[in-house]
Amino acid sequence: FMLALDCIGWWRRSRLVWAGALNCPHELEALAAALAVGLQASGFRTERRRFRPHVTLLRDAERKPLQTACGPVHWSARQFVLACSQPAERGVEYRIVGKWPLENTPAAL
Repeated sequence: FMLALDCIGWWRRSRLVWAGALNCPHELEALAAALAVGLQASGFRTERRRFRPHVTLLRDAERKPLQTACGPVHWSARQFVLACSQPAERGVEYRIVGKWPLENTPAAL
């Protein structure tokens, strides 16, 4: 599926500036829902908030960005990954734990 990043936002509490999608593709919503069901079945608590696809652009932002519209930047999704974030000297580093192709339907995951 294609994800169109077409807005910029800021989360005040975590001081993150992000690029996001005003419209989440149905395939991505279905994938997120299937993953949440699998996590819950394994005893994990999941977010109650609606899934909002985003890409972190800046950490420790002192203020919200002046601009809220962008692009769109089209991102073609062919796989998804499980990543672990770890504190590092320069902020945060991500280590990929696993990768899965998106050739299967979310219900099959």
